[in-house]
Amino acid sequence: MPSDQAQEFLFQRIREMLPPSASLTDVVSEILHVSNDSAYRRIRNETPLVLQEAKDLCEHFHLSLDQVFSLKSNSVLFENIRINNQKYSYERYLSDIIGLVKQIDGCKQKEIIYLTKDVPLFHSFYFKPLIAFRFYFWMKTILQHPDYVTKAIDLNGISAEIEALSRELTKAYTQIPSIEIWNTECVNSVLSQIEFYKDSGMFS
Repeated sequence: MPSDQAQEFLFQRIREMLPPSASLTDVVSEILHVSNDSAYRRIRNETPLVLQEAKDLCEHFHLSLDQVFSLKSNSVLFENIRINNQKYSYERYLSDIIGLVKQIDGCKQKEIIYLTKDVPLFHSFYFKPLIAFRFYFWMKTILQHPDYVTKAIDLNGISAEIEALSRELTKAYTQIPSIEIWNTECVNSVLSQIEFYKDSGMFS
């Protein structure tokens, strides 16, 4: 993507994320610590953004600089962050997903297409016992977290913060048009997980 198109694309994405009452010029001026006139010239592509300015804008709005300057339109970017109790908690994981979903919701044209072999993530958070079970399953089986090697499942033991974040995430997701591609294994996999832990005596 030519640099002038990348700059135009970046400001278009930022414009879509701002509330209608916000001034793009004022916001850019504040983030980059430049005058309104200087911010306006950058928005109009009259002054090229330097790399640090593009980085500052992307970090503020949680955008991918790689995606902005991607040379291939068919590229897909992934980020893999492992949950742990030291640097990246489950609560922060939920908060980050909420931020991503709200970022999508801020776009004018939006749609989520969800293809899965499990019950979609957002449907795991309707009821407290299900929230607690899914949290336990992910921590013990998927992440193999050392704190859950011998720990039993307590369906009432989920923290108030995790419950609140889980419900907030589902509420944010339901605001966005979506297509979910399910099959029978989506439900069977969850039932098998519950049955396995029941037969293993892991419920408290």
